[in-house]
Amino acid sequence: MGNYFGCGLKVDGTVTCWGNNTFGQTSPPSATFLQINAGATHVCGIMTGGDVACWGENYAGKAVPQTDAFTQISAGLDHGCGARTDGTSYCWGRDDYGQATLPTGHLMPPSGFTKFSTGNLHSCGMTPGNKVYCWGDNSEGQATNPPGDYAQIDSGSFHNCGVKTDGTVHCWGSNGSGKATPPSGTFTQVSAGGSHTCGVRTGGAVDCWGYNISGQAADPPGTFTQVSAGWNHSCGLRSDGTVDCWGSNASGQATEPAGTFIWIGAGKDHTCGVRTNGTVDCWGYNLYGQSTDPTGTFVEISVGSNFNCGLKTDGTVYCWGEYDYGQIWLPMAH
Repeated sequence: MGNYFGCGLKVDGTVTCWGNNTFGQTSPPSATFLQINAGATHVCGIMTGGDVACWGENYAGKAVPQTDAFTQISAGLDHGCGARTDGTSYCWGRDDYGQATLPTGHLMPPSGFTKFSTGNLHSCGMTPGNKVYCWGDNSEGQATNPPGDYAQIDSGSFHNCGVKTDGTVHCWGSNGSGKATPPSGTFTQVSAGGSHTCGVRTGGAVDCWGYNISGQAADPPGTFTQVSAGWNHSCGLRSDGTVDCWGSNASGQATEPAGTFIWIGAGKDHTCGVRTNGTVDCWGYNLYGQSTDPTGTFVEISVGSNFNCGLKTDGTVYCWGEYDYGQIWLPMAH
């Protein structure tokens, strides 16, 4: 059942819909289906051959299913971007600042992008030659292309930070509370959060800087292989594979589970991690289902504000959580 309409799957596999048809939501294709599900003003279903068909309102592209294979993805506030295995790129979701519209013409590097990092209202992509291009909202300079060559980048709410090929960290955009003023030294990985930033130094120590009202920018003891800065909390993957979280724990987002992981991501008020067996474990705020564990096995995940996207072991993408701007509809694996 959707808004003022309904659809039914008949025993012969055909679909019949009735009610409001303003957007074509009650005009299904002539095909047989295994399963259907209606949203507010659109419907998607799995056809008997395994392909996906959608019909109805297409705001934010929510009625255009994608089953392509990806090599890397990134989830921002209400949008995401990913690099496909065929070398092309794709963005989806909220686009009021052009954050989900890939650059074109002379603004697009000839080699395209191999990696993405998406913030609140902007996006950044990295080329095969380690150059970074950004687009979308540039009110704080966060969508300005940074100089130099980078090994890794990460976008926060209104700032970005990247590890350059020489190991030093460069940040640009909003610098409230010093979140875009990195310390000296060399790093292997960096993560930009809401108002703070954390990085893993060469040697494994975690160093955080910026806003620290909830202790989210406090440096944890021990050695780490990865760190993720959320809104008011942070989580890190220790060298032994266990997870350590610190900062705000109002929704249980900093109460890490036991066991070993290979990937960790901190969102606004929730956290998700990929366990060593490939399954995903999420904890914290779950109003939109963002902390509900998805089925299947994954190689990595990207945790947004209130939604997540994960890269499955078969190269397909699955997203879950808040969907107001179509941020979970486009590259879903079905």
